[in-house]
Amino acid sequence: MIPPKIIKRTCKHVYSPAEKVDITNNLLNALSNQDTIASEFDSVKASYKAKISEAESQSVALATNLRNGFEMRTKDCKVVFRLKDRKKDYFVVETGEAAGTDDMTNDDMQQELLQAESAFEFRTELQLWAPQGNDKAVLVVGKMKGRWYSSLRLRVGVFELQERLDSEQKAFKEREDAIRTAGARCLEWLKSNVKELAEGFRDSINKTVEAEIGKVE
Repeated sequence: MIPPKIIKRTCKHVYSPAEKVDITNNLLNALSNQDTIASEFDSVKASYKAKISEAESQSVALATNLRNGFEMRTKDCKVVFRLKDRKKDYFVVETGEAAGTDDMTNDDMQQELLQAESAFEFRTELQLWAPQGNDKAVLVVGKMKGRWYSSLRLRVGVFELQERLDSEQKAFKEREDAIRTAGARCLEWLKSNVKELAEGFRDSINKTVEAEIGKVE
């Protein structure tokens, strides 16, 4: 008997229960894999989008700088204080070129005073009376090139006096003369500003001044 001819042909196949379980598992794995690949694709797209944006920004910045002929860079700058109008100017160290101007802060004022007064020998700060709150009374005395100079830093209520110790002020041969003159100037300033309250400071000022008489630096 001649055996029947067997060939490969696409035919309908009804799944068995076991096959349905296998297909279900494969489907779930495929869906999970699909989500993972989609997430990775979105991440890659975002990464390249960011790279494109970065390249575009760099191109725009370079084109702008080329068109303007300059760019802003951080450089070492020397600070020069202007006490008269409380400004500070900046100059590039390597070229000396002006780099802008700002208002001086209170810290700048203190720094400028310390720099200016560092040239004085035997610089001393004397408290004319005990500070209370923001009020203060400091007499500064120092020596430069054999001569004595003094200045006052005063604040009483809304009134304030800030003097700079420098060689343009009146000079004295003796230290005590510079201190006496500053003490008298302090009392006159008080009379002009706080009026009748000035007398209340006189004894403390005189006591501080007299304590310095005869001291030798």
